[in-house]
Amino acid sequence: SVSPSCTNVGNHFSCPTSGLVEAEYNVMIDVTDNAGNHRAYGNPAQFMVDQTAPVTTDDAPADWHTPGFTVTLSCTDASGCASTVYTVDGGAPQTGTQVLIGDDGNHTIVYHSVDNAGNAEADKTVHAKLDTTNPVTTDDIPAGGSKIDFTVNLGCTDALSGCNRTYYRVDDAGDTVPWTEGNSFNITTEGNHKVEYFSVDNASNWEAGKTTSAVLDKTDPSISSIAPSGTIITTAANVSAY
Repeated sequence: SVSPSCTNVGNHFSCPTSGLVEAEYNVMIDVTDNAGNHRAYGNPAQFMVDQTAPVTTDDAPADWHTPGFTVTLSCTDASGCASTVYTVDGGAPQTGTQVLIGDDGNHTIVYHSVDNAGNAEADKTVHAKLDTTNPVTTDDIPAGGSKIDFTVNLGCTDALSGCNRTYYRVDDAGDTVPWTEGNSFNITTEGNHKVEYFSVDNASNWEAGKTTSAVLDKTDPSISSIAPSGTIITTAANVSAY
C-alpha cells in the first residue's frame, strides 16, 4: 500500500499517482477537517495504473490465398483496448478489427491500437496476399508437325502467386491415361498425338485444361505412278504423280 499526500484544491483533494507501479489500486479515504473531526470512508474507490501499450496481433495467412478473406486484428491490454486503427496499401486510416481483402494483389496492412489509458502501440505491418486468377500455360509444339523427334516444352505464367506445378498427358482416350507432373516431354512415335495440359499456381488456382495435337511424321512421301506414261506429248499437257 502507499499513502500519498493529498492537496486541498478548492472543494476536492488531489492525490498524486506518480511513482506508482502498474497495478490496480483501491483508494481508502481518511479525512480530518480543521476542527479535528475525522472520518474514514469504508467503500474504496478503484483505479489502475497502466503505462504499457496494448498488443495487437493479426491472422493474415502467410502464403497466397484464394478466395477473398478477412484479416482479424486482435488487441489485448490490462486496462482494455479503446480502438484499433489500420490502413490498407497506404489508404485512409480506418477504425475496426476486420480487414476485408477482396482485390487480387499483395496488400500491405499497417495497424496499431490505443488502450483505455491512452497508451498507443507502435505500428505493425503485415502482408495479405490474394490471387483469384488462374495461371496460363502455353506450348511450343511445331505448327504443321515435325519429321524428326522433338521435345514439347510447357511454359506457365502467373503474375501474382506464381506457378506451382504443371500436368500433362498424351494420347488419352476415355480418361485412361494418368496425368504426369512436369514441364516437358518427348514425341518420338509417329502419329497425330493428342496432348492435354494445365497448371496450378501457388494460391491453388487450377487452370482449365487445354487440348492440342503434336504431329510426328518421319515417313517420306511415295509416288506410285506418273501419268501420262509411255506417251509422246506434242502439245502442252499436265503431268500427274500419284
